[in-house]
Amino acid sequence: MNVKVVYYSQSGNTEAIANEIASELGVPAYTIDEMPAAALDCDVLFLGGAPYLNALAKELREYANAIPAGKVGRVVLFTTSGVSRRTILALRKILLRKGILVDCKHFFAPEFAIESRKPAARAFARKHVKEANSICCGTDVKAVAVTAISIAVATAAVAGVTVAAVCGARHFKKR
Repeated sequence: MNVKVVYYSQSGNTEAIANEIASELGVPAYTIDEMPAAALDCDVLFLGGAPYLNALAKELREYANAIPAGKVGRVVLFTTSGVSRRTILALRKILLRKGILVDCKHFFAPEFAIESRKPAARAFARKHVKEANSICCGTDVKAVAVTAISIAVATAAVAGVTVAAVCGARHFKKR
């Protein structure tokens, strides 16, 4: 199985987690500058980054948009931040629109607990490479529904709308 680990990191936190994942899998970790999206050709891509100013970094957005749809079997996402998982939602949305399979489970390491989350990052990597039949968003109706709700909630938040309830939200209220 051909696996690649690619990340974007400004503070070094995501780099640390990427290195743990790569080490566990016996492959190198590449920055988005070292591994051009056009050069990707793999069965599994571990892709990571963190939100900056509570949004997906421009560099990582451009990278995700440049990933060729037919060259990546599936993508496993990971992120580091204080509290936000917006990077995961934004990347998942970009990749799913391109028809790229994205694992529904992702790895999250809070920026204040990077060292303590390193063993969990290794376990996460092991599990997601071994599970060739893992459920990917876009292949399972329930997973697609969960992803659609996540994307709708993220979009509503950006648009300045408060969501009454995450699951099964029917009424939206302007702030």
